[in-house]
Amino acid sequence: MSSHWPFLCVLLASPLLSGCSDRPQSREGEPTQADRERFSGRYVPPPLPSPSPVVTPSTGDPDHDFLRRMSDHHAGLMVLIHAAIESNRSPSLLPVIRKIEDEHDRELDTMFSMLRRIYNDAYVPGAGGDYTRMAQTLRAGAGNSTTFFRAALTIEEQALQMINEYLPIARNAQVRRFAEELRGDEPREIAAIRKILGEP
Repeated sequence: MSSHWPFLCVLLASPLLSGCSDRPQSREGEPTQADRERFSGRYVPPPLPSPSPVVTPSTGDPDHDFLRRMSDHHAGLMVLIHAAIESNRSPSLLPVIRKIEDEHDRELDTMFSMLRRIYNDAYVPGAGGDYTRMAQTLRAGAGNSTTFFRAALTIEEQALQMINEYLPIARNAQVRRFAEELRGDEPREIAAIRKILGEP
């Protein structure tokens, strides 16, 4: 038995070693080039698609509609934030993700309060299917923290565009002030995410 041991070791190890080679996949079950890159740390996941804007029911009032649209937008980002927290594998980034969560949760509370106080509107924001699919991608491990931050950057840029489109037609002073505060915060938040991504 002992004389066969070296032969058995080589025989058992050969399928494992073949998975580490650079040759193309030749049999089902062998690693692909993408698998090898993932295992070596060179794998870069594909970016998540940009979410389509949620279709928010219109009231005909630009201030009221802005609060509804922005609350939908924030609800979508919160879905991604929670998925990023669950799937995060980088302890150093967790405080950054939590900070984004706290800021947007606070803004969402303000919007809920204004909708109820000014418009007696118990509107419940919806995240939309794109955000749900993106969150599932993050939870499945198909992405990483970079994937989340790229999606968050796109979403923040969309928010800034929504604010800029709303302000010229704003009528309600309270909602205008809130939008101006958001506009003041957005460039800082966008710059912070760009810094994480190593972008100018």
